[in-house]
Amino acid sequence: MGGEIDIVASKDGEIVFLEVKALKGVGRDYFLAEESVRSQKKRILIRTAKIYLSEKKYPPEQVWRIDVVGINFNSEKSCRLRHIKTAVTE
Repeated sequence: MGGEIDIVASKDGEIVFLEVKALKGVGRDYFLAEESVRSQKKRILIRTAKIYLSEKKYPPEQVWRIDVVGINFNSEKSCRLRHIKTAVTE
């Protein structure tokens, strides 16, 4: 079972995998987009990141992390963006 990662970046020698979640909030059903990254998705992200590092032949000591970016659209012209560093860990 494969997975996908939205963005792969590098910062200060660290590989950063970014999962982006966007939701449109409506009344009482409103919740944070980043809350939709639950345990099964986290396991898939970790596995996919490890496969990526292996296929790109990064050394085992390569520093990496998985961040989550949540975007909640409050209206047509307004949104809330939240970047959570190291949101997913083993």
